[in-house]
Amino acid sequence: MKIFPGGVRMRKNLFFFSLFILSLAFASPETKKMEAMVYFQTAEEIFNKLDDFFSELDIATGGETETGESYIVIITTEEQLQRVKERGLKTEIIYPDIKEKFRLMTGVDPDKPELFRDFGYFFTYWEMRDTLNRMKTNYPAICSLINIGNSHQGKPLWTLKISDNPRIDESEPAVYINGAIHAREPGATHCCIDFASYLLTNYGQDSLITWLVNNREIYITPVQNPDGYVYNSDSGGASANWRKNRRIIQSPYVGVDLNRNFGYKWAYDNTGSSGNPSAETYRGPGPFSEPETQVLRNFMLPQKIRTQLDYHTYGRYNMYPWGYDTFTPPEATILREVVDTFRVYNNYPTSQTGQLSRVLYKANGVSVDWEYADTAGKFVTYAFTIEWGINDFWYGANNPSYVDNECRINRPNSLYLTKIAGVFFEPRMALINDSSRGNRTLELDPGETASVWFRVRNRAIHPIDSAYGIIGKLKSLDPMVIILDSVKTFPNCRRRDSTDNRTSQFRLYCLPQAEPGRNIPLRLELTYLDDNQTMMQAVNFSITIGSNPIVNHDVGVVAIVAPTGIIDSGTIITPACTVYNFGNVVESYTVRMKIGNFYNNAVSVSSHQPLTKQYITFPNWIANQIGVYPVSCSTELVGDMVPGNNRMTDSVEVRRVGIRDVGCFKIILPTGTVDSGTVITPACSVYNYGNTTESYTVRMKIGTGYDEIMPVSNHRPLTYCYLTFPDWVALSRGNLLVSCSTELSGDAQPGNDRRTGVVFVRVLDVSPTAILSPRDTVDSGSVITPIVKIKNLGNTPVSFNTILLIGDYTSEKVVSELLPGEEREVDFGEWLARGRGEVLVKCTTQLFGDQKNGNDKLTDSVYVRILDVGVLEILAPSDTVNFGTSQIPRVRVKNFGSEPASNFTLLFTIGAYSCVREIYRLSPDAETVIEFDPWTPEQVGDFIARCSTRLDGDLQPENDLLTKRINVRPGVSTGGWIKISDLPLTPSNKKIKSGGLLVFGGDRFYIVKGNNTKDFYYFIPEGTPVQLDSVPIEGKKGVKKGSGMCYDGSRWLYFVPGTNTFQFYKYDTHGESGWVKLPDVPKGGGKALKGGTGMAFVGGKVYLLKGSKTNEFYRFDPETGAWDSLHRAPEGAYTGKGYGDGSCLVGFDDNTIYALRGKYNEFYKYDIASDAWTPDSAMPFVHPMWGKKKKVGEGAGMVVKGGKIYA
Repeated sequence: MKIFPGGVRMRKNLFFFSLFILSLAFASPETKKMEAMVYFQTAEEIFNKLDDFFSELDIATGGETETGESYIVIITTEEQLQRVKERGLKTEIIYPDIKEKFRLMTGVDPDKPELFRDFGYFFTYWEMRDTLNRMKTNYPAICSLINIGNSHQGKPLWTLKISDNPRIDESEPAVYINGAIHAREPGATHCCIDFASYLLTNYGQDSLITWLVNNREIYITPVQNPDGYVYNSDSGGASANWRKNRRIIQSPYVGVDLNRNFGYKWAYDNTGSSGNPSAETYRGPGPFSEPETQVLRNFMLPQKIRTQLDYHTYGRYNMYPWGYDTFTPPEATILREVVDTFRVYNNYPTSQTGQLSRVLYKANGVSVDWEYADTAGKFVTYAFTIEWGINDFWYGANNPSYVDNECRINRPNSLYLTKIAGVFFEPRMALINDSSRGNRTLELDPGETASVWFRVRNRAIHPIDSAYGIIGKLKSLDPMVIILDSVKTFPNCRRRDSTDNRTSQFRLYCLPQAEPGRNIPLRLELTYLDDNQTMMQAVNFSITIGSNPIVNHDVGVVAIVAPTGIIDSGTIITPACTVYNFGNVVESYTVRMKIGNFYNNAVSVSSHQPLTKQYITFPNWIANQIGVYPVSCSTELVGDMVPGNNRMTDSVEVRRVGIRDVGCFKIILPTGTVDSGTVITPACSVYNYGNTTESYTVRMKIGTGYDEIMPVSNHRPLTYCYLTFPDWVALSRGNLLVSCSTELSGDAQPGNDRRTGVVFVRVLDVSPTAILSPRDTVDSGSVITPIVKIKNLGNTPVSFNTILLIGDYTSEKVVSELLPGEEREVDFGEWLARGRGEVLVKCTTQLFGDQKNGNDKLTDSVYVRILDVGVLEILAPSDTVNFGTSQIPRVRVKNFGSEPASNFTLLFTIGAYSCVREIYRLSPDAETVIEFDPWTPEQVGDFIARCSTRLDGDLQPENDLLTKRINVRPGVSTGGWIKISDLPLTPSNKKIKSGGLLVFGGDRFYIVKGNNTKDFYYFIPEGTPVQLDSVPIEGKKGVKKGSGMCYDGSRWLYFVPGTNTFQFYKYDTHGESGWVKLPDVPKGGGKALKGGTGMAFVGGKVYLLKGSKTNEFYRFDPETGAWDSLHRAPEGAYTGKGYGDGSCLVGFDDNTIYALRGKYNEFYKYDIASDAWTPDSAMPFVHPMWGKKKKVGEGAGMVVKGGKIYA
């Protein structure tokens, strides 16, 4: 069982044994393959000796022996291996038959590939799809499932997107992980799914995983070659190590190596890829000729994917481009650093870590070369390859611990590429600077105030990922250390470079009671821009408390509160100041205030705690001295270690009393309407209405979050003063109250001090919130009015355009006067659902000045369904039939739709004759031949035969009815033989002889030539014989005596070749699976099939009379794949002679079989229900027309027609 996120187990569905029949991976014995090693000293040696033949080899892996000799492992044929030897290379056969290796790796019989349909511990394509669907369901907030396009056979390339907003394109740095571009590499698929599961299950639990998911767009495509991958599971290709896709380029050769089909350096030479369609590295007829590589190209082109990792198996390699040649790529140092980091995690050999063309072999048209190439119109992606695993592609199918370990050691590599896909800071150092206030030990000691600066490195590798506008905020995670100033700036930092804040250091203080040696965790939160995206990353550091505690005596004045500025004579003032204990001990000391030379008072301060302020007042002063005087305040502490902060000075002006009146004349900024996020410098104009020069303050308030004071000095009477305030960022929304007021002590006219106004902060933001129609599943051809719900998330009415895309359909609609908070359903022009399958639906709003572009797009998908069955051909009756001759109407019907057609009916009529057949199930694109009850023409003349289908919801009624004109001519009273056609001599150049067979199946005859050949044909009446795949016989024998064949009435031919063997096969007349090996005929008494064999298919089972001068009789059940021994055939008067040449078998009805005994002309009936034989009329020895006595001999046969047996 396989485990996926959420802990749910997936059970295997074993029911497929009754639904699918798998074909053998090996088409014929002549294509038997082996595994061998080819040894060489240098790459130049093997390339020079093999030349273009190198690209014809199917290379599984490579490496070095313990003695330093290089080798490659190839999957080859005996003929191909001989060609390698002839070119002077040493070879060694490891597995003479690759099937035996398959058995060792998987524990599965290679001749029964259906037993490996579940891939063991690996994921099949269907399990992969279901697992990704469950991930999407279980983690909808952080992942979505995307079909990025379909394969040649219409299978989706399912891709999981993991991000904090998985359905929105946030333009965050992107990474792409994929696997199984070669169909025989299920380990690569497993590695992709393991990484996805690791991210999803650790999100919210692990801080690094959570940060990566929130700040990256992670795309994972576990299977890039769905058709080949499914062929390996569903059609038995695994035991033959199928590698390519399944598109037929040049019959009879199937498939293109997708990892030789990419456009960069495609067909660069014939060493790195092959132009031969039969080769495993066949590159295809042109660059991007394959649907799968086109899908991958079209998916990547619009994305800014920084890093990509392509998983393969097997061999344990870490590789970077180029593959096409050994030229040094741009930025090779960076590429080498990445794969060396891979090696640190997975411990793969050093000799197998490096450039692809150097450590493995040359390969052109590969994905990583195209992704890394700097070609016009394409974003450069730093692309890498990991070949994981040992021994074999399928090793691990029955060894979960091995697979889990390979995934575990490579999981950090996927994480590493995700980290370096954008700006990612790693801590380098934290340095304490205590030279100015401390004891200069370069440590933070108990009781010490010091500075600290940090160095971080940007691990991003892409040139666009430089960090700009870096602001650091420092936090202490231990109460023993207090951060005194927590925000500092850092210089910009390019990729792979470092930055530090040594010129703008943080200050911190260590409490005296901190224990020396204590480890103090610090968190540096860095906010920065990466490719215009604002991001924040927390980087953890730690410092250790030193062992040199210090005592710091330091107090000082930080503010003179009064008297300052201008005061009227006679005013009573209470002088005041603020003092601060900068030290780390409790202090008691004196503070002194002086005004001119006439005021000098001191007060005592007791028990002043470290790092705290105190407000100090002095005895009152009556301001009778006219003029301007200096004011000073100072602390007096014995042993003060920093005297520079002890004293502060100011001045005060004492004036005679006059008219004092200032006021706010006008608020200049902000007024009217401003956009959210705008930075504005508030400003006002004030006026001195009085007759004295004034110094005072002006206060500006905006809403509840802005309250700033600015001083005005020496403002002369009857003049204006223009005043600006610190910048205000318009972050609140809506109407905000703006007030500006003067603050002058003793103002004579307070009524003109304050002005008020209103500023409106406008927010422009609209978003599509739901795609209401189309949704889920629609029928092809239906006309649908698309509807999307749009919402105004801003605070002002807006009008804008909205664009809707559905596949190749585009519609644009103007949304007018959408009110704030209003959500409106917008309908678009009618959409005609065309084609089939999943179609992308995307809605985009286009509002000029929209302040949140991240929510402007909404995507979904709709599935277009086609229900359509129709009649393809009326096979019988033919155009002309004889009066009174019974005819069996037959038609060919097809499911043209995209869904299985169930429980539909066929109606066949000719004149008064009618017959109905019900079809219970027909798969998409499948055809079948249906027979109706016999029709006997009872009138001469022309008649119209009509056949029609009836399926509820059929979308194409025009193909439901097919007609055919039938001419009934006067019949003749006797039958006769008519020569139809000769059987071709090709390919064996022999005629029909011993072992020849003729069976009617569906709408055609199937013919085995016999005569020690393997020739096999089909023949459609009124046509010519067509050669099919040779019949399969192990060894060099052909079909001779003892052959037999029967048809199951719907799809399969069952066949024994005789020729003194026990072999047993079946053939797929639908053309999907070809020949399939079945369990041998029972040995019984030990004789093989040699002559007198008979076969019949009755009641869903195969009945076999062995012949070979035995009377053994058997039954084979296709459902269970097992043989049963039945009651032996009777021998009459000639006992002990058995059934020899000429003996044959025919099925009469669902319970009766007849046997004709060669040489003796005996005729018997077998009752299936009772397993009993009874004698019947013997075949005459003398024919009444010829008068000669003849025994039943070789070449005899029987057939049932119209309730009669013809022999």
